[in-house]
Amino acid sequence: MSRVSLSGLLNALDGVAAQEGRILFATTNKYDSLDPALCRPGRMDIHIEFKLASKYQAHELYQRFYLPDSEAEQDSEKESGPTAATTPLIDLDEIMDSSKVPSCASTLPTVTTEKAVMRGFSHLERAPKLSRAQVMQLASHFSDAIPERKLSMANLQGYLMAYKVRPFDAVKDLPDWVEKELAKVPPEIKPDDS
Repeated sequence: MSRVSLSGLLNALDGVAAQEGRILFATTNKYDSLDPALCRPGRMDIHIEFKLASKYQAHELYQRFYLPDSEAEQDSEKESGPTAATTPLIDLDEIMDSSKVPSCASTLPTVTTEKAVMRGFSHLERAPKLSRAQVMQLASHFSDAIPERKLSMANLQGYLMAYKVRPFDAVKDLPDWVEKELAKVPPEIKPDDS
């Protein structure tokens, strides 16, 4: 195991041997215990706190999890116009038509594309087909059962992963799961109600 001193870390960030033109992402669970020399402007310019999940975030997560893809794509197009998810950057079928290949690409190796073959069943095929209104109603019940800022988004996503094809059960079983999750958090690190 390698041990790095604060002085060594600061030198690596902006000392004589530091490289220019890079972006550093640093994460911590104990922001207050970081040395001020490490957090000063020039070393760390943007500080973002990721808080525990709000009811709004829980609602949006549930909605994104169970809303049919076609309706989710329509929603994103309404909000921001066509996106990379709905408008491919490169149409491989078009590229395979040599009359449409840019002249600079003539030196590139030829790529043969094959259709992917899926074996087994997609969880979407096994999930009940819900209308947008049903998903929104279930999302409201889901978010109502989530205490404000007590569980992480990762916790909620992990919970929903266990219910990929059972959206009704995800809502029905949620209160018991929340109670168990909250019991796991030691009292000294439970977030305030503020």
